Amino acid sequence: MSLWICSALMCGRSQAVSRLWIAMCWMVVWVLLGCRPVQAATAGSFDLKAEPPRLVVQTGHAKNVNSVAFSPNGKTVVSGDGKGIIKLWDLATGRELRTLKYSGSVNSVAFSPDNRTVVLGGDRYYKKSDHSIKLWDVVTGRVRTLAGHKNSVKSVAFSPDGKTVVSGSWDNTIKLWNVTTGRGRNLAWHEKSVNSVAFSPDGKTVVSGNGLNSDPGNIKLWNVRTGRAHTLAVVKKGVSSVAFSPDGKTVVSASYDDNTIKLWDVAEVREPYTFTGHTDQVNSVAFSPDGKTVVSGSHDGSIKVWNVDKSEEPVSLPCGALTMGVAFSPSLNNKIVAAASWDNTIKLWDLANKQVKHTLGHPSDTINSIAFSPDGKNMVLGRATQSSTTLKFWDLSKGQEESSLVGQLESEAIKNVVFLPDGKTVVLEGARPMKLWDVVTGRKLTSFVFTGHVGQVSSIALSPDGKTVVSGHIARTRGAVWLDLSPDDKIVVSVGGGGDETIKLWEVDTGTELRTLVGHKKGLNCVAFSSDGETVVAGSSNNNTIKRWDVATGRKLSTLSVHGRKANTLVAFSSDRKTMVLGSYKDDTITLLDVFTGRELQIPSGPVNIVAFFPDGKTVVSGGDDATIKLWRVADGALLATLVSFSDGRWAVIDPEGRFDVADLDDMPYLHWIMPDDPMTPLPIEIFMRDYYEPRLLPRILNGEKFESVRALSELNRVQPEVRITGIEPDSEQRGYVKVTVEAAGASRSHTPEGKPIATAVHDLRLFRNGQLVGYAGDKDEDKPLSKAGGKPFQRSFRVRLPGGKEPLQFTVYAFNDDRVKSATAHRTYTPPGVIVGSKPRAYLITIGVNRYDDPAWKDLHYAANDARQIGESLEAGLAGQNKYEAEDIVTIPLISDTEGPRLATKANLKAVLDVLAGREADVRAIPGGEKLRQATPDDFVLISFSGHGYGEGGMFYLVPSDTGERNGKSKAITSELIAKSISSDELSAWLRDVDAGNMVMIVDACHSAASVGEKFKPGPMGSRGLGQLAFDKGMRILAASQADDVALEIDHLKHGLLSSALIVDGMKRFSADRAPKDGKITLDEWLRYGVDQVPILAKKVKAGEMQVAGRGMKEKIKVDGKLIDKPDQQPALFDFSKNRLDVVVAVE
Repeated sequence: MSLWICSALMCGRSQAVSRLWIAMCWMVVWVLLGCRPVQAATAGSFDLKAEPPRLVVQTGHAKNVNSVAFSPNGKTVVSGDGKGIIKLWDLATGRELRTLKYSGSVNSVAFSPDNRTVVLGGDRYYKKSDHSIKLWDVVTGRVRTLAGHKNSVKSVAFSPDGKTVVSGSWDNTIKLWNVTTGRGRNLAWHEKSVNSVAFSPDGKTVVSGNGLNSDPGNIKLWNVRTGRAHTLAVVKKGVSSVAFSPDGKTVVSASYDDNTIKLWDVAEVREPYTFTGHTDQVNSVAFSPDGKTVVSGSHDGSIKVWNVDKSEEPVSLPCGALTMGVAFSPSLNNKIVAAASWDNTIKLWDLANKQVKHTLGHPSDTINSIAFSPDGKNMVLGRATQSSTTLKFWDLSKGQEESSLVGQLESEAIKNVVFLPDGKTVVLEGARPMKLWDVVTGRKLTSFVFTGHVGQVSSIALSPDGKTVVSGHIARTRGAVWLDLSPDDKIVVSVGGGGDETIKLWEVDTGTELRTLVGHKKGLNCVAFSSDGETVVAGSSNNNTIKRWDVATGRKLSTLSVHGRKANTLVAFSSDRKTMVLGSYKDDTITLLDVFTGRELQIPSGPVNIVAFFPDGKTVVSGGDDATIKLWRVADGALLATLVSFSDGRWAVIDPEGRFDVADLDDMPYLHWIMPDDPMTPLPIEIFMRDYYEPRLLPRILNGEKFESVRALSELNRVQPEVRITGIEPDSEQRGYVKVTVEAAGASRSHTPEGKPIATAVHDLRLFRNGQLVGYAGDKDEDKPLSKAGGKPFQRSFRVRLPGGKEPLQFTVYAFNDDRVKSATAHRTYTPPGVIVGSKPRAYLITIGVNRYDDPAWKDLHYAANDARQIGESLEAGLAGQNKYEAEDIVTIPLISDTEGPRLATKANLKAVLDVLAGREADVRAIPGGEKLRQATPDDFVLISFSGHGYGEGGMFYLVPSDTGERNGKSKAITSELIAKSISSDELSAWLRDVDAGNMVMIVDACHSAASVGEKFKPGPMGSRGLGQLAFDKGMRILAASQADDVALEIDHLKHGLLSSALIVDGMKRFSADRAPKDGKITLDEWLRYGVDQVPILAKKVKAGEMQVAGRGMKEKIKVDGKLIDKPDQQPALFDFSKNRLDVVVAVE
């Protein structure tokens, strides 16, 4: 109730009485309802359950970290950096909880005793009259301001009772602030700048240290009640840091003078004890909770831990960079030291083992350049320093980062990246020499020097054909030059250079200055031709004006002012030159400006240091120090998506509602959830992935797809089961196998925020070897758990075969809770004691083709049987031409039902073949090649191809074998009899689940075949059923001939289906699939992707009437068999879940 009373007392008296009475009445209601009040994050109340979860992208600090502090309960860490970013971290997991922006450098942070509030002080860069202190409620995010200092606030601290804040400033004052009212009073006036302040444990005394590093300083003790001071010490140079011991009897200090730490007796005047060992200035000191040790951080890049009783040598821990802040965790049993450093990280050191527990860091690169290929399909992100540059290549059609490139530069850093018109080559602008890179291969093509430049190249412009380059440089005395080339390549316009206020037009052929345009005031930093080349637009960030000029006459056409912006130093033009985007790094905004009408649209973008337009002009992007790239819709300024490229190759795409796409769902440490009803507990990304994970999210957003609303998740059971691998040991009965023992247990939380206990059982455990499913338990009966909360843990040992070789193997296991929420993934690496001698690699080619059907309702096909034969023969020949497989180890199983001969393409035959490969008993004596079948091993390759009729029904895909039986009539109506005799995708999943082959692929050349993976299937560790989930779990590839609602076609003169023709005739026989790279061999990946690309080309020939076609399907949405075709464009789909597994070479020249 104190929260309500405090709120009331801050009002006028009559209002206070009224509000207090209302508050007390509401308290009675709350008590009667058995509830308790929750403080809202804003002035208005809201329903926490109605709030969606918040997806946090852990980008860390992008600037030097100056200060760090632990919460009193030891669960949370707060840090502040030189860019004004304050971050809250969960100590147990090292994950970010919240971020706050302060408009200046943060010098000091501290927690309140109740763990609820952080106080921070710093420098205000852009409002010199306002050097305020902020009180940040870390639960709600609400911020209050304490204003009164006239210069930088260098140190802040809470009193032990949490009612008062003390602050020390370079305005030479120490102030005490009432936390409830926000009122401040001067405790003292120092004769010099105050660098550090701290409360004594009893709250009655404040210790301060003052002075700059060039002046003498002193340490003073101040009586909080009276303001009287006692000078504890005077030192030769300024005091950088002070702190009380837990018993209040000792003060520790660090000074700028001699790189030492001193201990001072508060009660007696005596010489201090001095610790020596640092080799540079000491910036921060702190006592341990038991008072037995002191930690110090220094300019020398180390922290040192000193025993107060001087009994042992200090422990020195390397931080790798200048260390500005140190703090001890408050726990007596868990000695953790936090060090804030100028490498943009906070390191948490475990003093028990002298190891880093967590590095709270910056896992992504700040982006300073963006370029798009002319067709808008590729994007390059660049980050540069004086020594190297990192380029990130994104395929926007796939919505993912494809590759990254790190190159060493000979001199200056990269300023920008520019695409050549071919869309495959980029120029690194700003380097000497200039460099061309191939974005496909990541290979440097050439380097060249622009003669005549005496400084760094600041700007280049390319002609539309990419053959002409115009460049401008940074002169030592006149600054940078910006330029553009007219659409006809005849005129160059340039601005800039040391405050030059003119615009110059130059003739390209002769270098003659054509005209000088005068009228701007203050320096210019952007210029561009209009799309027709008749006008020029130029702008100045110093006075935020944009002027438009007539090229032919030099006449000024219009002047536009960008209102209210601060330092719009970042400028880009749309491709039609009608719209500008301006970015301001000072107020974190971007502005869209129509250069003809002057219409503005301001967008609060967050940190921004680069802006660019998509080639189509409909989307603008911005990048900032937070290492994110944001996509904004030009029409209304709406945020479309946020992209993050992490330094280690991981990437993420997030939309404003929290939907996300990532490189690997099982390995993404930089994304996590925060729930509004439990804001101090980070939840792993897998908690809500069923609802929020959207594969290919970026291209779907760019294509304008509308997503379904996400269900309310407040009632979802978020407790994750506990799963671990307890042991891996060689199988004593058979070489080449190990026994992997796993344990899974239900879990519970003590209570929810509403006070209710919550628990979960364990369901559907799955074990993986190098990302491939090799064991499972509990999925057949979802209602029967493996283990309940508080019950006996589930244990099982799985016998797992190992692939040949000696490489370490990664085993992982996870399970699901009652609401199908995935547990954390448990990892265990197993290194074989020696080389594993595997069996000889074998290739199993199961090719199914159905020309003839028992049921006359299914029209016989012409070339499905030929597809099956040719795929088997082509692959067999290609594999035999290598040294990997011996002839007897290439096993071709043709299951073909043709107009003549035995009908082998039956449901029973396919199941029998897969049973043997899975290690189950089956009779395959009547199947050609059946005698060669063996249980598949991790060294084997299994390919299954199906050519024939297929259909989708009720979210399931069915292959139609030849033996569906005769039915009355010619109707293709789906009946229970037909479904029973067809092969469902779920049945295929069950038959394939125990096939332990290292590489598996399935090719389905049938109508609606993309439906085989399941409607709205999301590839990820979802614990779902169906062929799509199995393909993901097994690391399979599935190539489907057509989309889920489309048909597959046959071509008369090629005697193949469209997909099989692309794969066999063009891909294999003509060797056209050898292309990425062209090296005389075709890999499985090249072959399958060639089919995806080639079928639409063949489909265009169908549309042009160059080929006679027939359809393979039941729901024929086009007219076939010689009649007009309404929908001819067949588009295959490749579902590749191989997870970068070693590829298979299927043919060599």
